Amino acid sequence: MPYRVSMDDPALAVGNFDGNGLKDVYIGNSSGNAAKFFLNNRYEFKEKSIECFEQDAVFEDNAALFFDADNDGDLDLYVGSGVPLIQEEKFFVDRLYINYEGDFKKSDNKIPLNFYNTSVVLSFDYDFDGDLDLFVGNRSKPYHFGEPVKSHILRNDGYGNFTISEDFIIEGNVSDAIIKDVNGDEILDLLIALEWDAPKIYLGTGKKFKSVNFNSELKGLWQAIEAFDVDRDGDLDIVLGNWGLNTKFSLNETPITMYYSDFDRNGESEIITTYSINGEEYPLNSLGELKSQMTQIGRYFTTNASFAGKSIDEIFDSSVFEKSISYSINQLASGYIRNDDGMFLYFEPFDKSLQTAPIRVFLPITIKNDKGLLVFGNALDVNTYHGGYSSLKGSWLKSANEFIMLSDLGIDPLSEQVKAAALVNFNNQDMLIIVSNNSEIKTFIFN
Repeated sequence: MPYRVSMDDPALAVGNFDGNGLKDVYIGNSSGNAAKFFLNNRYEFKEKSIECFEQDAVFEDNAALFFDADNDGDLDLYVGSGVPLIQEEKFFVDRLYINYEGDFKKSDNKIPLNFYNTSVVLSFDYDFDGDLDLFVGNRSKPYHFGEPVKSHILRNDGYGNFTISEDFIIEGNVSDAIIKDVNGDEILDLLIALEWDAPKIYLGTGKKFKSVNFNSELKGLWQAIEAFDVDRDGDLDIVLGNWGLNTKFSLNETPITMYYSDFDRNGESEIITTYSINGEEYPLNSLGELKSQMTQIGRYFTTNASFAGKSIDEIFDSSVFEKSISYSINQLASGYIRNDDGMFLYFEPFDKSLQTAPIRVFLPITIKNDKGLLVFGNALDVNTYHGGYSSLKGSWLKSANEFIMLSDLGIDPLSEQVKAAALVNFNNQDMLIIVSNNSEIKTFIFN
């Protein structure tokens, strides 16, 4: 695998749980460490103990969302699960916690079983019946990265019971999504970022979503998506975080292709990733990585020197690829898709300073009446071939040609792999919360 999907925690959710008008904060599990829930009384965040959170500490929390599931006027909590330390199927599933008189209780049989790695959860009224439905985006299948996965819209019956809507199913590795009216018709649209594929845009019509087709040159490792007027022409463009142009992927010619199959016919599927030179494919995997998956390769290539420079056709018989699933990418730059009178046709890469590492988070923010996006990322979840990418220190993107390093605003440079960020009102000021994988929570006050 080119990167691990087990480092996508912890989840972050904010919402007014206790009804005082201030956003409270949920920080999800890191498998074995229970989630934390903090109530905001304007002057301090006071931790509230939730028994079911302690009981569910073994889960890994990748995504979380406060929303009113049962239509009773208070906030409930959906938590999307990732890869736990204990490899039991019962710990893969998502959870729905219902707010009962100021305390959360874990629900039973209210949401479909989802055994995939959940990446994002959104709420909106999909069927226009007055309650909140869900989009649940899935990134991968635990321990079977490369196998196709599906993402769904879950319909709400108005009482907090959710079922899969069969009229909207997406197949692909979803990494992020947002709900926003991007074309100005006052109907919400669904924008989805995917890995090993092109982004997907579904425009709302008042009945069903209408898919917008992109050209084939936008297949990437998309990590984040947002809608923002980057070119300052008065409409919303689609902003996309990709792996950037400073990784080992970008050293090679595209397409970069990932093959998934049981190549050595031992009952376990493997992944082979390749790059292209003059139409010939070569492995991105080292000899050691391939041998760790397929031991028989060591019989044919006993040294790194004997393996070096060999094409895929020289390493494998072509027949092993006949039943494989393949994914190719041809765009690694982060950038935006321009909105031209409601048409989304042209992709514009960001400045090279925003290409230094994968972009994982966009956060809309207004500073002194000036709108922009906070940009975070980095990747420490990569394999030994990549090493790690930590040079995206944090930026405030004001337009396509104007951005400011967050260090110039008094925010310490970030070398962590940022998972999520949010704004809450605290002591009559805006507080920025930044949550990173395997790192401490950071907070900053905007004066």
